[in-house]
Amino acid sequence: TKKLEVASAYSTERDAAGGKRPNITAIAQQCGVSRGYVRKVEEELNEFGRALQHDERRKHNSLSNTGLCSESLSNEDMFVIYQLYLDEPSRTRSSYVDWLHYFTGTVVSEMTISRFFNNALPHNGGFRRPNLVPFDKY
Repeated sequence: TKKLEVASAYSTERDAAGGKRPNITAIAQQCGVSRGYVRKVEEELNEFGRALQHDERRKHNSLSNTGLCSESLSNEDMFVIYQLYLDEPSRTRSSYVDWLHYFTGTVVSEMTISRFFNNALPHNGGFRRPNLVPFDKY
């Protein structure tokens, strides 16, 4: 496949360059692919030591250990965030960041807190205000 061809060309060029990063554009032209594709294969080679097959790539699943927020939030961190939500639903994202650091020592960004509430729960838990128009108005 093209991925193996790119991986082979990348490895050959890297060995010829003495272990330094080869010219990505030259490899892309040689293999007839984009530079982005060569960079993707380069990342796999650097991270795993080989090109991954299609079914080996990580799938984003918020409930598994390879999903969203999994690298920054442990199960304990997610539990603490949810308990903080149950304690005070109207708290700000910066408050979640501060209290999470206080309780577990984990430092995360406010965006990680948003992603947790938007994707890790079975329903969308964004910080938007609900529609305040009564149902029986119309």
